[in-house]
Amino acid sequence: MKPRLGIEFLKLLLCSGFLVFATACVSSNKPPACRLDLSWVGLLNLEHCSVTGDAQKVVCKYSSHVTRHELEAVPTREAWEKFWKTMDEVKVWEWKERYENPDVFDGLAWSLQIERGNRRASSRGRNGYPGFVRKGETELEPSLPFKEYQRAVETLIGRPIWHQ
Repeated sequence: MKPRLGIEFLKLLLCSGFLVFATACVSSNKPPACRLDLSWVGLLNLEHCSVTGDAQKVVCKYSSHVTRHELEAVPTREAWEKFWKTMDEVKVWEWKERYENPDVFDGLAWSLQIERGNRRASSRGRNGYPGFVRKGETELEPSLPFKEYQRAVETLIGRPIWHQ
């Protein structure tokens, strides 16, 4: 006898050695329309990570001088809700257009363009971050809001941004 499928079910996919959980859902259970275009570039070792996608799927691309990876993930509605809650908590919608620390020449460059419904955020930085409080001449540590933003992206894609 074949098992019966309910409204929602989980599929376990093996993608490039990583597990991705995908949830099939009826149209009334789809997350709101959205778009992500995020990137990080390690300026010293030229690592690059980009995350692009919409409410249906998210694609993470990682490259360095020695490797390239691409992973497609299908976040659940709950994962999206948690992501958007974090975006509200870190006030991504209020981030300035640009953050820079001119005293540092290597480090991290990043950018984000996020849309959800009629809300949009566009920001970028080079060794500068929202909520950044300068503690010394060449402070390299990302701010707490930026770290929370990165953790939310990592949770959404199901893997770390760096060290692929």
